[in-house]
Amino acid sequence: APSEEQPRPTPLVDGSFYPASEFRLHARAPLPLPPYLHLSRNHFNLEWTGERRLKNAVMVLEWVPSVAKIAPLPTGAVAMTEAQKARLASALKLLDVDSTGLYERSALREALRSAEDLQLSDAELDELVEAYGADGGAKPPSVLSYDVLHEVLTSGRYRRAESGRYFVLLSLAEAETVRAVMHMRQGRPLVDGADVALRLRCLSAHDAIFDATENFPETPRYQASVSQHVFRFFDSAMHFRPAELNVLLREIPAKPSARRLFFTVVVACRRRLRKSWQQTPLAKLFTLEDEWSLLKLRAQVTRTREAIRKRGLLLHDAFLKFDYSRTGMLSLPEVYGAFEWLRIPVTPEEVLFFVRSVSADDHVSYADFMELLCPPAEEEEGWQDLFAAEADEGGDEAAAPPGGGAPVAVKRQLSRVTPKGGGELVRLAQQRDREEEREEAEFRRQLRLIEDARAERDKEMVVSSDFSWLRKTRLEGKPPFLVTRHACF
Repeated sequence: APSEEQPRPTPLVDGSFYPASEFRLHARAPLPLPPYLHLSRNHFNLEWTGERRLKNAVMVLEWVPSVAKIAPLPTGAVAMTEAQKARLASALKLLDVDSTGLYERSALREALRSAEDLQLSDAELDELVEAYGADGGAKPPSVLSYDVLHEVLTSGRYRRAESGRYFVLLSLAEAETVRAVMHMRQGRPLVDGADVALRLRCLSAHDAIFDATENFPETPRYQASVSQHVFRFFDSAMHFRPAELNVLLREIPAKPSARRLFFTVVVACRRRLRKSWQQTPLAKLFTLEDEWSLLKLRAQVTRTREAIRKRGLLLHDAFLKFDYSRTGMLSLPEVYGAFEWLRIPVTPEEVLFFVRSVSADDHVSYADFMELLCPPAEEEEGWQDLFAAEADEGGDEAAAPPGGGAPVAVKRQLSRVTPKGGGELVRLAQQRDREEEREEAEFRRQLRLIEDARAERDKEMVVSSDFSWLRKTRLEGKPPFLVTRHACF
């Protein structure tokens, strides 16, 4: 790795580029962001005062000051709080279907897909087991223990990034100039006597590469993904895929309320339609604590889906069986009863976490149930086989596909799952409601403080101004006023 005494590149020293973690609107608070993300001073100058309309985030410069000095960023176990450790332990417990503390290939593949959004091949799984599973032959070569899998998920093995590589959000004029220079220097080094490399990416074109110098080294996939989606969040985008939300939860290590406050004040300075984020995927970024919360939710979903499949039920049939009250929605006690019937070990707190992660209300609708538990594309074949078997038997419920749509009719089944833990769940829900009310009141208080400070600042500027800026605009030899056809200034 490069020495810490190595001089910083000139644009970082003179302030032409500054870290994205320092970005803030006037008198606002910044967010912690990856150290290799930067903004140009022309895109937004931190010395600007007052309220300003923000430029759209369109062009990103991928800048390597010296190709020879690129080095992998060190990976290692991340520091975790006790709450984060508990969430990870809960997720791994759910993925350990046999409760043996050992994870075979299918469990390993599911754990890595849930945590890292990776679909590993058999060869990649063999490489993983070979790297972490060497223990003198005490266990089969295709099995990892709980402790080893915990180490894999917290080691950053699949989150490769490099030092000496920067991603800079530019203004359009800067991007146009950089591209012109790159074209003028085709066939020659960009800077004589230096091995600098540049590449231009366009966020609004799905991070497409617009131009690059011939010597540009390939970017680690994860690092490029972080740049794209963090800058999209900075641009106030609201629609993210689950894998992209996982990146944001991991790379913006702040409280949900801090993320929401940053987004609220930034989007107010953009020319955007007044759309509500509550009904968009971005809502999870403002409700889930971190990546381990998302992993815990995904583990609950995976275990539930697999348990339903092993029971020989389609998702539609399972919903009807769990809907004890026949309301078309699953209440908290009905969800708890469903987990109990499926023999999934959960606590009342985890039931509430599951439902509140899916819905703003204390119930799960049919649409939410199907959207959440519908199997990924690579698992669809097994469900289609089950669906075909049901259709061959001529059952009434076979008309409902496993992948979506509303129930054709709510029919009484021979058996229903009994709800569980009604009183305790209600108390927990009420307690959580009071906590959310306090959090919302604190959020509103911070917004009021920001608005009051802005109004006071604007008033002070008007009162204390000597209008010297106006005198500086006068032209020599011209009268200190401007006459138009309609007015005199």
